[in-house]
Amino acid sequence: MALSRPRARVQIPSPPPELKLKKFLCVFITLFLFPSLAFCKSFELRSRSEYIHGVSSAHEDEVQYANRLSLNWNFKLERINRNLRIAPYTEITYNFETDELSKTETGLEAELEIVKYLNFHSAFQYATINKHHDYIYTGEDKINFELLNGIIFSIPTPLKIARRPIRFRAEETYIYDLDSHRGTRNEVEGGFFWRAHKHLDLGMKWRHIDHVHYTDIDEAVGGVTFIF
Repeated sequence: MALSRPRARVQIPSPPPELKLKKFLCVFITLFLFPSLAFCKSFELRSRSEYIHGVSSAHEDEVQYANRLSLNWNFKLERINRNLRIAPYTEITYNFETDELSKTETGLEAELEIVKYLNFHSAFQYATINKHHDYIYTGEDKINFELLNGIIFSIPTPLKIARRPIRFRAEETYIYDLDSHRGTRNEVEGGFFWRAHKHLDLGMKWRHIDHVHYTDIDEAVGGVTFIF
């Protein structure tokens, strides 16, 4: 009687740490977001359109259009007396000179009031960057997962139009690439915004983008946001 040979054990390689982190974030977002919607105090649909004009030497006179659509749930955290906003979003950026999409982003962001006029915001997003518009040039389109963390300072000024105050808003955001395991951008912007109507917000701002160890760029941005 022939003896059967023991079967060799096949070892299945464990997934890389970055894949585990991405799966964890996706599951956490799904489990946290949908049950929490029942406790929100208000809901808004926002559509933001921005005209972006490059003013730095890296992309001088380059004109782009960005549109961001977000679903915003607003919560009141009674125990700490703070406001929280959670918003899934998608954003596309179109370049008029090359006649193509330069960037698309889809993700989930959260913004928490720390003290009056100062908020902390964080986001997890899936982004694609066209190779012709990637300042960290790799020769191919980039598709990656990113974590964004930053602070927002917003305060009304004494200036008013039609009895509605003009607000000054400054924001800094640090972007970390989960695929390359490093920070890729630091964005700083500041400008003035005016709520012309309860459904309409107008704004003008200046944005500086520091591509870590690569080209810095500056942009003048004018935008309009419809709120429903």
